This record gives sequence, structure tokens and C-alpha cells, in this order.
Amino acid sequence: MECLYAEKLSNTTTQWTVEGDEFRHARALRLRIGNSVILSNGTGLCATAVVQSSSLQSYMLEITALHPNHNELPYSVHCAIGTLDDKERMEWLIEKAVELGVSNISFLATRYSSQTILKESRLLAKSIAAMKQCKRAILPAIRTGVKLDELLEQSVKNNMQCILASDHGASPALLPKNTVVFIGPEGGFDETEMQKIQSVHHISEWRLGASRLRAETAALAALSYIASQFSTVHL
Repeated sequence: MECLYAEKLSNTTTQWTVEGDEFRHARALRLRIGNSVILSNGTGLCATAVVQSSSLQSYMLEITALHPNHNELPYSVHCAIGTLDDKERMEWLIEKAVELGVSNISFLATRYSSQTILKESRLLAKSIAAMKQCKRAILPAIRTGVKLDELLEQSVKNNMQCILASDHGASPALLPKNTVVFIGPEGGFDETEMQKIQSVHHISEWRLGASRLRAETAALAALSYIASQFSTVHL
């Protein structure tokens, strides 16, 4: 079954009208009366729906089943990475991170981060497309220009498992709890930033490959490992 974005879908919804951009997507999928699709509201709920009727501008669907937290990891995974120079690489990272189950993506403003100006509307569109591709119930939150101190403070306050990608780290080992992964930009974290990160109680440093990895490669290596350890819920 294909997946459509239904932002206002709730657990009391019995029918859904597909219009606008999602209608154009549905037409491209050549949906017909009687076909089943998955709807996702991006905030934790998916539903199975059947096409009841169609017109030149909309489809009318009947909800047949609800699926809370469909295709979601049992713990939140936050990817925090320094802003990169190449916009296409960042968009690619978003697509793959969403497919791997990430719940939050923060592009950090660090000393060596790129000053690239990001269009959050475009990043959101990439995230929605990836969410639909892998039929997830949650649309990850994407933030830009995030301060490292702010995120470290939140991580400690929320008792999250903190992981740092490092050339000098050990083999990955994961605890079953909410997790944040810190990835430096192309120039890495500076000495002061590293000291702040390493001062976090019980932070784990992971070596993710035999050779030095690009920032986005390191992020996906860490997320791939985490996704392989946390099971997901499928239809």
C-alpha cells in the first residue's frame, strides 16, 4: 500500500478527503475505487483507508483501521549535526535519516559549521516525502541554527543517552532508551565544543568505520546501527 500525508487525521476520523498536493500524488499513483492506502498524520497515527469515490479534484476515503506509532522505533532518536556546506548533501541526509527512524534532526551552529542558509520549507518537503516512502507515523522535527549548549542541556535534563561520533571512540554499544547522536561538521567540533560534549555524564564515543568518514556518512552509520538494534512495528 502507498502512503499519503493526512495532517489532521485523528483517532475519531472515519472518512478522509484527499485534495491539493496529496491528490496530485494520489493521481500519480493511479489509485482506483476499492484500492487501499495508508494515511499518516505525522504525529504518531497511521490509518488504513479504502478509496470510495473520486472526482477531478479529490478522492473520498473510508478509514478501516487505525495504527498508532506504525513503523516507529520504540525510543526517540535525535540526530544533531553541524550544518554542512552542500545543501544537496543535507537534503540527502534528511531523507535517509527519516527512513532510518530518526525523530529529530538538529543542524548545529558551531564554530566550524557552514553558514549556508537553509529553506526550512524545502527541508520539510523532503522529510514528508521520506516519511511517506517508509510509511511512518511520525514526521521528524527539523531545526536549523541550533546552539550546542542548548541541546546538551536538554539532553542531560531529559536523561537521554548521548553518543558522539569520534575517530578515537570504541565499538558501538546501545542502551534501550531515548538517544541523541552528536556529529561534527566538516571541520569537526573545536576544542571548547569537544570539552562541553565530553563533560556530559556517561557520554559514549563511537568509532563508526575503519577510515575517517564524512559528517553525513558518520551520521547515517550511527543511525543505521541504532535502527538495527531497535525493532519497529509493521502492519
